Amino acid sequence: MTGAPLIRIDVNYFSNVRALTGESGSTLELPERSSVRDLLIIVAARYGDELREYLFTDEGGLHSHVVVILNGRGVGVLEGLDTALDDGDRVAILPSIGGG
Repeated sequence: MTGAPLIRIDVNYFSNVRALTGESGSTLELPERSSVRDLLIIVAARYGDELREYLFTDEGGLHSHVVVILNGRGVGVLEGLDTALDDGDRVAILPSIGGG
């Protein structure tokens, strides 16, 4: 064996996130037992500082204008950034929708 087993995660980017990545989505391989936070760190590293600053606060939390959906459920109702990922999961990263 040549390292930890990997899981494949499909990630879709919407609106501002799509503009910052230049892509509508990607499939990423992560080590088993990765979390949503791990995924977002990898996405930010892949696409650069502007995306990292858009996603994360200076304290390492998720900005309130960012929504992460895992298999149709907001991670806020799960375990937040510590939510575990499984092989084949689908993640969407998008801006929150504001009203007035």
